[in-house]
Amino acid sequence: MKIVGLCKALTCADFLPAVLDGIYDQLDQIVFLYPQKAWDGAEVVNEVKPFVRQWRRINDYAFKIVEMETDHIKQSLQYTYTINQIINTMHPDWILLFDTDEVWDSKQLKKLIEIALENDIVNAIHTGMRTYIKSPLYRIDPAEPCRPCVLVRAIPGICQGVRGNQTFPRYVAEDIYFHHFSYVRTTEEEVFRKARLSTLSDGLQLVDMDQWKKEKWDMLPSVHNFHTTLGAEKCWQNVKVIDEKILPAAVRELSIYKQLVGGSDE
Repeated sequence: MKIVGLCKALTCADFLPAVLDGIYDQLDQIVFLYPQKAWDGAEVVNEVKPFVRQWRRINDYAFKIVEMETDHIKQSLQYTYTINQIINTMHPDWILLFDTDEVWDSKQLKKLIEIALENDIVNAIHTGMRTYIKSPLYRIDPAEPCRPCVLVRAIPGICQGVRGNQTFPRYVAEDIYFHHFSYVRTTEEEVFRKARLSTLSDGLQLVDMDQWKKEKWDMLPSVHNFHTTLGAEKCWQNVKVIDEKILPAAVRELSIYKQLVGGSDE
């Protein structure tokens, strides 16, 4: 079975060393798609491209990484375009969908691949995720109910909805998860931009972010019911401060981890 990874890569290169550490040996090829604009149409400097190119030169010993570009702005069109390119040129069985702030533990990914091997009927596999906010040690608790699509079968036109969430038939692997450093960035400005763009791409509405900053963000980790999507506040009920040993070792070696949690780069 051949599995190709697909990442829409524009911002947040901070977690990529850990992202690649968890997936590189498990996948046959990894595609980084570089949009020319953000989801709001703004021209932005691609932060990910220079990192990927440097990483390829040093670490891509099996020549797995492929780079593509697109002028599509909408997320759905970005996926459709790239998945068709992957199917036509690489001929995989499945495509792993991931973002630059989503870190897989290699053991969890191996379990996911085993499920795909055993499933001849479904076209999509969803998993749980562990979500982090402000600090790599601040985890949403209990885990939010969102179960994102992470694997789609390599069939033209199969990826329907936001990130394949309307692809059927599907299987939900409740006991498998990845680490999503959703609102963990080096600056508050980056976090708030991520919130705005994510909500925009999903066709949803933000809460009052000025109020949210004062009543939720600034009060972390002592907050309750604080999701930034209007009407979905209870999806993030509480924050649990975790033991760092729970995280993949590659995360604890990141510069952003050492900056936000402490430690030395030496």
